Amino acid sequence: MNNTVIKVTKRYIIDMLNAILFEQTVNWEGIDQFNQMAIVAQEEDGATKLESRGGFFVHDKLPWALRVLATVEEDTSQRVCYRICTIKDRVVFSKPQKNCLPPTDLVLDYSIADLNLGLADWTSYSFHDNIQNPYSSDVSHVERIFSLLKFLLSSSLHTKDDVDLFSDLVNARESQPPVAGDIHYSAVYKRDE
Repeated sequence: MNNTVIKVTKRYIIDMLNAILFEQTVNWEGIDQFNQMAIVAQEEDGATKLESRGGFFVHDKLPWALRVLATVEEDTSQRVCYRICTIKDRVVFSKPQKNCLPPTDLVLDYSIADLNLGLADWTSYSFHDNIQNPYSSDVSHVERIFSLLKFLLSSSLHTKDDVDLFSDLVNARESQPPVAGDIHYSAVYKRDE
C-alpha cells in the first residue's frame, strides 16, 4: 500500500513541477516560468541544448525556503531534472520581504525527472531522494515524500539573481536528466502501468 501511495505522490509532484515551470513542453524563448529563473549553467553543442536555471520555493508562513535547480536537455527529445533541496545558509528575499533560514529538522534533497517532457504518452519518470544524506535512515521514505509535497503545496516560486546559491548543485550527476537505466534513479511509472 505504501509503495502505491509513494508512486502516486511522486507522479503528482512531477506533474505539478512541470505545470508550474512549463506549458508541458520546453519553450526556450517564451513565457514559461522556467525563463524567469536565473541561468546558472548553459551549453549548446549542435542539436543538443542543456540549460540549468535556479529558483526558490519560499514557504508562505514559515521562514523556510527550498532551492530548485531545473536542468533541461533537448536533442531528439526534451528531458528535465528537478533537483530540490534545502538552502544551506540564510537567504534574503525582497519580494516577498522575507529572511529565510534552512528548515530545522527537515533535510530534503530530491532529484525527480521527466524523460520525455511534453509527450502525450507516458514515459518513465525517475527519482532519487535524500541524496547521500546520513540522516535519511531516521525518517521513512513515505514521510520524506510527504514532507516535500506538503512544503511545495505551502509555498510559491521566487527567483534571486545569485548563481552562487546553486554552485554546489550544477555539475552533480543527480542534477542532470538521467539516461534510461541510470542506476541512480528508478522509474516512478512506465507506459504499461
